[in-house]
Formats: sequence, C-alpha cells, structure tokens
Amino acid sequence: MQKQNRNSVVFRITMNDTEYNILLNWSGNAEIVEDKPHFFNLTPHSGDILKFSTHFIRKESAIEAISSGEYYNSSVKEWKDYWLSGAAIDLSAGKDPRWKELERRIILSQYVMKVNEAGSLPPQESNLVNNGWYGRFHFEMIW
Repeated sequence: MQKQNRNSVVFRITMNDTEYNILLNWSGNAEIVEDKPHFFNLTPHSGDILKFSTHFIRKESAIEAISSGEYYNSSVKEWKDYWLSGAAIDLSAGKDPRWKELERRIILSQYVMKVNEAGSLPPQESNLVNNGWYGRFHFEMIW
C-alpha cells in the first residue's frame, strides 16, 4: 500500500519495467487489512453490501476517485446506448426449428464483443469468453 485514506487506498504495482497504481475506493464504513503479503481483505463494518470501485492508473497524478454509483450510472448508460445503437435479426419466420438458439447465439456474440473488444486494442486470444492462450494478442483484429 502506498497511501491510505478513510475510504480509499492506493497500491503501487511494479512488474519488471512496468509500474502502475491501483486506486481502491469504497463507500461506507469498511476496513482494509493485509492478511498476508500481497493479499488484502476489504471488509464492511456493518451490513451485507459493500460498494467499491477500482481504477488502474499509470501515473499517480492522474488518480481521481470515482464513486461506485458513478460507475454504475455510466455503465447503465453505456449498455443502453450499445443495445439501442445496433440492429437485430428476427429468425422466427424461418422453417428451421433451431432459430431460437441461433438468435440466442447472435445476441451472445454481440455481448461478448462488447465486453471483450471494447478497448483500443483487441484482448488476448480466447476461446468463447475465457482469457486463455497465455496472453497473446490477436493482432489480426486490427485494421
């Protein structure tokens, strides 16, 4: 831990030549404890709900806390915009009895594309929705 406040903590991560900060921000009364080296436990003092957000940031000067509520609202808007911005296909008039499964897979593919291909670079190669292939990027997706 590099810095700690009442409702946030900054972790400094160094791996070889790569360094970045992780800001963990939470609302409510909670405590963060290092159970053993590199293992931290964030526990609320009361209630069953803990709202938190995590930020991965290269430069500490860029750290700005965003509440979990702001993330939630932003996510709701982003997903709504995504699902309303494309087109849909209706296969119900087809004669093939597998049309429902095909529609389900088309929608699932749109979801997988959104969650895995939303950045400026494609993610590592994967099979269906897991992150496999030992972290190799699939650069054939860039054009």
